[in-house]
Amino acid sequence: MLDIFCQHDLVGYGMELGAGLNPFSVVCSGHHNTKDVLVLAKRQATVDVGATVSLSDTLEFKTKDDRFPKTYLHASDKLWAFCLLCCVYFGENHVLYTTLFDSMQIVCPLIQNLESVLASSKKEGLLMAIRAMLAYQSKVQVWLRSARATPTTDAVAAPNFFRVLEAMESQTYDSLPRVPDQWMEIVKAQVAELWPVIEVPRIRGGGGGGGASGGGMLPVLSKHKWKHPDPNRGLLTCWKAALAKGYKTIGDLKAHWAGTGGYVAPKDPSSNELCLKCLLTGECKTGCGRSNSHLAYGNNVIAKLPQHLTDCGVPN
Repeated sequence: MLDIFCQHDLVGYGMELGAGLNPFSVVCSGHHNTKDVLVLAKRQATVDVGATVSLSDTLEFKTKDDRFPKTYLHASDKLWAFCLLCCVYFGENHVLYTTLFDSMQIVCPLIQNLESVLASSKKEGLLMAIRAMLAYQSKVQVWLRSARATPTTDAVAAPNFFRVLEAMESQTYDSLPRVPDQWMEIVKAQVAELWPVIEVPRIRGGGGGGGASGGGMLPVLSKHKWKHPDPNRGLLTCWKAALAKGYKTIGDLKAHWAGTGGYVAPKDPSSNELCLKCLLTGECKTGCGRSNSHLAYGNNVIAKLPQHLTDCGVPN
């Protein structure tokens, strides 16, 4: 906030989390690190009255809130606070604030509605909320760059938030910007409960042979170690029909591809390629390269698969 109001440092770099005027760096009352920010604010006050501080203290004042929302309410709170911040900085009649306010009135309730739309996967739902926040950050940053490069006598057209509204209202989230890879590591660290560590079962002993490590703990090396907790029965039935037609492996789908263009695996709203083995058979390996899609998806994702199977020659 100090960078924004004192140094007018509004324009950030797209890949730097929490830089410039954006919803991610806003802390609202009741959020997880509100106390930390209040401590920093009090220490900043000591500098304003002339107290002596160390270099490390001054660097800490620039600490940005790079935490992601843990709930849908946090996400909408951050967006509303971001909107209020624009009002305070630019004024209540400014085109950026009025356009942003009108958009927030529609989108924020839709973000909280993700709790029911994507009830089967909180991880997917929260990523959609983060992608909506990122969409607003991107649009506003583009507008700020345009305003900075435009003479003060020329008006800059209001930012267009239509695609964000359209994606949230129609529940087709593919048009929302993808979360950068370097951000995902931070998301997984700060919202760790959505990425539980799968414990590999271990047994004592190692079978025959009498080696020195015979009494240690060894992993169970089963070929299929992960089972879907709630597989879609319709998809399981489709795969049984495929087996009856001579399909032996998931790879046979690609071999029988008859759709338009080259074979393309379907993706979820986070742009992850779906693990067809997991969805069609209800089990897979924990080391699968597409394990990030081992989820209980909602109807918006499941609905994509029947057409894909038809293009692969599988009877529905």
